[in-house]
Amino acid sequence: MSYAHAGGVRIVYDDEGPRADDALVFLGAWCNSGRSFFPCSRSAWLPGTGSSGWTGADTGTPAGRARTSDTTNWPTMRWVLVTQAHGGWPAIRLCRRLGNRVNKIVFLSWLVIDPPPQFITVFGMLQDPERWQQGLDDLLAGWLAGAPEDVAEWARRETGSYGFDMWSRAARAVTADYSQYSNPLRAAAELGQKPDMLHLFSQPRADKYLAGQQKFSAANPWFSVRRLDGVTHFPALEIPDATAAEIENFLG
Repeated sequence: MSYAHAGGVRIVYDDEGPRADDALVFLGAWCNSGRSFFPCSRSAWLPGTGSSGWTGADTGTPAGRARTSDTTNWPTMRWVLVTQAHGGWPAIRLCRRLGNRVNKIVFLSWLVIDPPPQFITVFGMLQDPERWQQGLDDLLAGWLAGAPEDVAEWARRETGSYGFDMWSRAARAVTADYSQYSNPLRAAAELGQKPDMLHLFSQPRADKYLAGQQKFSAANPWFSVRRLDGVTHFPALEIPDATAAEIENFLG
């Protein structure tokens, strides 16, 4: 484990693999340490990988600003970003800041289209001190339906280690991003320089969710989508070999 400091914030990160022109950087989701990436990053030869131990995924926070500003000190390296869920929002922000130094992005299990009403309802519950736990339980019920026991146990332990303060903060930041951009695909389309982007997901299984992204991809060749044969919100943890294979194929 290595450490860096920026803006008065201590950043914890792993730096593994041989030196490469592109650094593979994992950006975790809110209320998630990023450990869900470990099986995926170790199941295949993914050079130059790293991840931060910071637990938030909003560049409007001090830690998020520190992570973003510190990238300017890495003078020539190009980045491949791999994100979990709403860790995609800071990836979009990094694209705005770094331009063509972000080479490619892989989004895992991100709600890239307009959020449905039930999403807004649950994220509203997460901001209510009387209802946040029920909101989290509802999220987990959807994320883990049919999950292998080890995946479910990990997810409940990991998410349960964060309390109302962090979950309400996450909900405010995430809903603010959707309010500003409508959805991630629109935010990505507004970038001046667009790296190739791949979205990998297992759920939801509804055909219309995949079809909407395929339609967007047909009009925007820099974006592609693959639906995996998993059942949970955590493909890098549940099916690491398949997830890593898709990432390797995307990197070329």
